[in-house]
Amino acid sequence: MSGKRKKTIPPVLGILLILVVAGGLFAALITLIKPKNQPLSFSVPKLPKRAESTAENPGEAEEGQSSEAQATETPTPTPEPTPEPFDASRVQAGYSADAPTQYFTDHEYRLFVDSAEATSELVQHDETINNSPIRAFDGDVASSWQEGAEGYGEGQVITAHFSEPVSVSCMKLNLGNWKSEESYERNGRPKTLRIDIGGQSYDIEFPDEMKDHYVVFSEPMQNVDSVSFTIGETFNSYFPDCCISEIEFYKGLE
Repeated sequence: MSGKRKKTIPPVLGILLILVVAGGLFAALITLIKPKNQPLSFSVPKLPKRAESTAENPGEAEEGQSSEAQATETPTPTPEPTPEPFDASRVQAGYSADAPTQYFTDHEYRLFVDSAEATSELVQHDETINNSPIRAFDGDVASSWQEGAEGYGEGQVITAHFSEPVSVSCMKLNLGNWKSEESYERNGRPKTLRIDIGGQSYDIEFPDEMKDHYVVFSEPMQNVDSVSFTIGETFNSYFPDCCISEIEFYKGLE
C-alpha cells in the first residue's frame, strides 16, 4: 500500500537554522548587557604647549621660550653696600669718672691681653713679689706693674699686645699700687698718660683718687693689635716707683 511521503528538512539545513537562531539570540543578549558610555567626573589636565617654531608662526616658539626662561631665571641678589673705610683720625678719646655701664653688663665684651712689655720694671729684694708688665693686665688689682727707672717714672712705657686685632671702645684703669690704701699713698701713680692706639695718640689726665678711671672712645677703635701707655706727670710719694695696678679693655657693642 503506498502513501504520501512526509517532507523532512535535511540535517545540514537544520543545523544551520539552529546556528542562525542561536546567533540572533546571542546578539540580542549582548545588546542588552553592554554598558553605556558615562561622562568623566574630572577634567583632563592639559599638557603644556611645546615651544616649536613653525613656518606659519615662527614667533610663537620664541615667546614660549622667553616666558619659560623668565619662570626659571634666578633673581640677582642685591649687593651689600660697601662699608665706609675706617678712619682712625676721627676717633676722639676722653676721661670719664663714671663707668659706661653698657660695656660691663656682660663679660663677653672684655678683651684679654696676650702679652705685655715695658721699658723698665722694678726688681724687688723679695723675689716672691713680681712687678713685671703683665701684672697690670692679670685681672688682680692687688698686683701691679712698677717701673724701675731713675726718677719718678716720667717717660716710661708699658705696652699690651693682643693675640689678634681687636676693636676697643673703652678702658678701665686702676692707677697706683692698689695692694692697700697705705700702698697707694706710699707709691707714685700717673697723673697723665699718653695712650697710643690704632696709630693715634691721646693725652689723658687723671685725678689723684683710688678709684676706677675710664677712657672712652667716640667710636670703637678698629684693628688694634697693641696699646702703649707712656707716663707723663706723676703724683709722687715716699717711694719714687710709679705703679699701675690694672688696665682692662672692652670691645665695641655689636
